[in-house]
Amino acid sequence: MRMTAECIYCTFRQIDRYYMSFENDPDKRMAFAKRVCSMLAEADIETTAPEMSARLIHMIVSEVGKKDLYHDEKHTYNQAVLKREADILKHISAADDKLYRALQYAMTGNYIDFGSLENVSEGKLHELIESAPNIDLGETYNKFKRDLENAKSLVYLHDNCGEIVFDKMCIMELKALYPKLKITSIVRGEPILNDVTMADAEEVGLAGIVPVVGNGIAVPGTVLSEISGEARMLIDAADIIVSKGMGNYETMQGCGLNVYYLLLCKCERFMREFNQPYLSSVFIAERK
Repeated sequence: MRMTAECIYCTFRQIDRYYMSFENDPDKRMAFAKRVCSMLAEADIETTAPEMSARLIHMIVSEVGKKDLYHDEKHTYNQAVLKREADILKHISAADDKLYRALQYAMTGNYIDFGSLENVSEGKLHELIESAPNIDLGETYNKFKRDLENAKSLVYLHDNCGEIVFDKMCIMELKALYPKLKITSIVRGEPILNDVTMADAEEVGLAGIVPVVGNGIAVPGTVLSEISGEARMLIDAADIIVSKGMGNYETMQGCGLNVYYLLLCKCERFMREFNQPYLSSVFIAERK
């Protein structure tokens, strides 16, 4: 999914916002902004927004000397959702269709995105959690269930901190319903924004439930041509791939694999792409 003009504008605003949270000197800001403009202008037409963001974020990392820019915020949201895990599991257990309910909550967790959203609040997250049972997964859910009946392997591509706790609950339900299904989780290879890494998988207990593999790169998406050989092999061999978030969609859309995308529309381009309002849910299968 190549960048558009609005993606370039949005990326510039995001990167400027990130930079200013670590450096408020106006002269340095101007110099950095010029470098960003130059890189955006020279970007290849096929470059995706997550790839471009990664290059620019690495510039910030090199300047501020802090590899994991959102380490503390990631821990805060991992713990905030962990505190609600027992209660959410009760709601999943009480549902007539437990997997449907688990997917609804997993969808909700995609809100915790420091890249796309200027302000992420626990208050809004609580609101979305309360309304999760109203999410309509549409006909895609029936196709997903049919595929699960015959699948031997599933790869789950994670996205953000906090969200990974919802994903863990969804994976627990998949394991309970399909005990012969081999499930593998894939996370980012290195810290980038508030995306999950192996450290987050260990913090929330996911690593004790299914095998977790880092994808070898620090990009807020899954660039198949750049990820590690191990991650690529797992994805290519999977009968089903569950892909969370806009970044994974932007970098994988059109890959032709059996991917199910779960995301919230958090920008105008995605709202237009799916003809959905802000923060609405999308559950679609890869178009082959």
